[in-house]
Amino acid sequence: MNYNDTRQEVIAFLIHCQWTQDCWVMHSSFFNKNPAIVNLNKHCPVLDRFLKSYSHISLAYTVLQIGKLHDTENSSLTIKSIWKKSMNYCSRIKQDLNFTDSEMAKKKVHFEKIKNELDYFHECHIRKPRNFIIAHSDAKTYLNDASFELLPDKDMEDFYLKKLKKLSDTLLEFWSIEETEIKPLDQDAKNDTEAVVQRLISCVLSST
Repeated sequence: MNYNDTRQEVIAFLIHCQWTQDCWVMHSSFFNKNPAIVNLNKHCPVLDRFLKSYSHISLAYTVLQIGKLHDTENSSLTIKSIWKKSMNYCSRIKQDLNFTDSEMAKKKVHFEKIKNELDYFHECHIRKPRNFIIAHSDAKTYLNDASFELLPDKDMEDFYLKKLKKLSDTLLEFWSIEETEIKPLDQDAKNDTEAVVQRLISCVLSST
């Protein structure tokens, strides 16, 4: 695969990073940051049952999207695969960005550190529930009112998404990807998603 084809793969990977962030932000904004949603059964039991089911579904889907970024199968759009391909083009990237050997070495270390931190989070919080979902055991868990014990809110917001943004920013720089080609993972994008979710919540609550 040549440089331009690999660059397109990197852009496809970054699009999935955006999608993963959106999945978590939508779930968290709707269910984790709005206690009123939990109490809707006082006003509308049918709606409450629907929202509890939707919370379960959206959380499971988010887990699967994060898992894709760390998949160990033959996917070309994983953090590990994209990192390897970026390292294969270090000479070209170094020349394009006019980096010195020392600057390039520091960038490579920074890149690998982010990759390892994201992988560690995946191993601690994502792999087990992801495998559980794929094994179709989630229905049993739901019926037994058990918890997935996954995706701690604070760690997702303060650690994983921030690291994912750093990874995205590094790839945008490495591959000289412009904002006209793909929007970066930034706070504005997160705020836009949260604002839309809040409007939806207002509509739901006003109809009960």
